[in-house]
Amino acid sequence: MRPSFALLALLSLAGCNDAGKVVADVTGDKIPSQMTAYQGWTKDRNWKAIADSQVVDCRQDSAACGKLHGMRADACLQLAMDARTNKRIACPGTSGEVSAWLSCADTEYAQADPLPGALANRANALYCKAELQTSAAGQSDAVQAERIGASAGNASGLLWAGRGALFQARPSAGDAAARCSAAKRAQEIATKGKRMADVTTTAAFDQLASDTRAVRQKIPGCAS
Repeated sequence: MRPSFALLALLSLAGCNDAGKVVADVTGDKIPSQMTAYQGWTKDRNWKAIADSQVVDCRQDSAACGKLHGMRADACLQLAMDARTNKRIACPGTSGEVSAWLSCADTEYAQADPLPGALANRANALYCKAELQTSAAGQSDAVQAERIGASAGNASGLLWAGRGALFQARPSAGDAAARCSAAKRAQEIATKGKRMADVTTTAAFDQLASDTRAVRQKIPGCAS
């Protein structure tokens, strides 16, 4: 397609040095400028600025697109987890902002590069989304947290997978057989995760195993 007269005029007025900028402005190619902005905000730990800035239409550059969505997902998850009143607890409490940030993280990670860290982080967001709901309503997010966390192939992912499985064993989450099956999966994940754990996750896997044993004791026929 031949360039329009208006575009040619703009290029002529801009001069050689500014031609690239004009083309970018006219065609709406904002990917490089958003990448620069996201990188600067990440360096400054300005997570709110990234979370408040929707990713531009980046379908024409899949590599950049995956990175931009991953950066915004990281920012949204960071904001949600920073909202915890006690950093030793797994998830933040209920609030409108927290729910929105977790939903943002889930949605953006789904479009990010499928790297182990991103998969584990998405499982984190999904599990914490489930925690904001009732045992019955949170089942879908918990199931996804278990599946995606297990696919990450690292200790962090397995921890969120195990928590997602144990969520499915809660009272009113289903019948006794389904709850027992979920609890057993959580126990298996805790055992596997403990072998992969480092100093930052060992205690969490121990707690997961302990919680799983306690839940199984309360489900008829599931203790052994």
